[in-house]
Amino acid sequence: MNEYVLDTPMLLSAIIMGVTFIGIFTEGLHGFHRTKFAMLGALVMIIVGQIYGFYSP
Repeated sequence: MNEYVLDTPMLLSAIIMGVTFIGIFTEGLHGFHRTKFAMLGALVMIIVGQIYGFYSP
């Protein structure tokens, strides 16, 4: 059984995903369309992933 370690890249991606989901689910409160939140979350995930090397083998 593999043990997962909560390191910085994993923590950052979880925070980005959580903030994106909160923004999507609270669309009625702030009026910012959910598609824009999803695209912004994806963009931030790609940028942070390139900086921290999420996508390297």
